[in-house]
Amino acid sequence: MGISLAIYSVLNVGYGGGFERWLYETVSRFSARGYKITVITTKAGRVRDAKAKSRFLSLPNVNLVELNNADKPFTIPTDLRKFFKTLSDAELLYFNNAFAANELLAYLARKFKGLRVISGYLGTFHNVGGFARMAYHTSINLTVSRHFDAHHVLNKERLNWLKSLGYKNIYYIPPGVDLNKFRPIREKAETFTVLFVGRLEYQKGFDMLAEAIHVLNIRDREKIRFLICGDGSLATVAELLTSRYDNVHWKKWCEEKELIEMYSTSHITVAPSRYGYEEFLLVPLESMACGTPAVTTDIPGPREYVRNFYNGLRVPLDKEYIKYAIEFFKNIWYKNRELYFKYIKNALDTASAFDWNKVINKLDNMFRHVLCCTETQENSGYEHRPNI
Repeated sequence: MGISLAIYSVLNVGYGGGFERWLYETVSRFSARGYKITVITTKAGRVRDAKAKSRFLSLPNVNLVELNNADKPFTIPTDLRKFFKTLSDAELLYFNNAFAANELLAYLARKFKGLRVISGYLGTFHNVGGFARMAYHTSINLTVSRHFDAHHVLNKERLNWLKSLGYKNIYYIPPGVDLNKFRPIREKAETFTVLFVGRLEYQKGFDMLAEAIHVLNIRDREKIRFLICGDGSLATVAELLTSRYDNVHWKKWCEEKELIEMYSTSHITVAPSRYGYEEFLLVPLESMACGTPAVTTDIPGPREYVRNFYNGLRVPLDKEYIKYAIEFFKNIWYKNRELYFKYIKNALDTASAFDWNKVINKLDNMFRHVLCCTETQENSGYEHRPNI
């Protein structure tokens, strides 16, 4: 039997970030199971994926409501009456607890609409940002969030942090990867290829990768090439790289089919995100599903699945370490193919533990348990531990 579920996403569904991708994968699967789902968003954020809205609208049992929004002092809907009216038929509200003041809306929905509320931690974490942001989350957000019925986290560090604060009903369920789509579809290119996928922002560490590219291109430029897929405030850095080096190729947006091909033909995917800005990092896992090892920074999220000298490398955020990791894989590609193909096998084995077909059952159990049992039981939630 399906559940009447409302999911509130502050940014528009075409923003193209990790939460928006998680949202579509989740909604599409639950709509097929008979859930009645209302997705509430605002128009905030740049629309990077122009086709996202039509994909949501094509799903059965799904209603997409897009509201106008204010940007200052907080990014919240301007039509609050419509926001709360949209929740009238829902039994359960799930929201991404990453934007100040929106937890207050979720709290009011719980108090006056009688909804069960799950707080999801799928965005920039609360201990990152300026003084005002951290002070707000320390004083207001953490106090309000204690009243929610459950909490959903993507990594063990967030799980342990919320436990240390005395939170109950915490569900550790990392996101999944669609193994029917993300799989090896092409042979590896002969020239060693490094792939970066993501927003060209400080958060994603693209500046550090760019510095490493400059150093790596001093010598052996003909034996390496770089593919960049993404857009953002550091786009001028990508423009400089492509104008200076003929082995650097950049596209502002890649459709899923093209992205899978790039994952498959590349030799490593580099994701040098900064600490505190990520909760999981899906790109390295998608890369592994396509048979490509990953190089990431040593931060929460990648620690769940990137194992040094097994399916990739986790390194400090420093151009020299990033350069070392790239050269390590370049050397084994050219000098020890047998070892490189072991990395491919290990990457594929890792990705199989995060199959969406397994993850969606855990989310289903979480939703049903929150609806039936949170008033009568105190527990630490369900911990989905991938076997890797």
